[in-house]
Amino acid sequence: MKCFFFLFSFLVANVAFAHEMQLYTDDHTHANKGQRSEIPVAVMYDDREISLNPEENIGWVVVIVRDFDGVIIHAATVFLTGGSTERLVLEPDKNDDKYSLEIHKGYTRHYGFF
Repeated sequence: MKCFFFLFSFLVANVAFAHEMQLYTDDHTHANKGQRSEIPVAVMYDDREISLNPEENIGWVVVIVRDFDGVIIHAATVFLTGGSTERLVLEPDKNDDKYSLEIHKGYTRHYGFF
């Protein structure tokens, strides 16, 4: 029972501090929130981690995180499968509190800010 309580507390703590990122496309329209996206993925973030939660199989994408000045602080090529979660652990600069996320698949780019 104690193990269950600990696990439940851990999950609630992680969910309580996560925020959903609004994604945009290159034409500045919303890429999620009820509209069909060419990259159907929900993005959650907190202080140290970004979670990519695809709605369906997407395949290989390039994920880039930039700081406020546009300097790349994290870049990865990941394979997104529907029903799975891909996590990116960040080492953010304590002096910078604004970042951008880009998800590229072919010629399609979605981006958001956190």
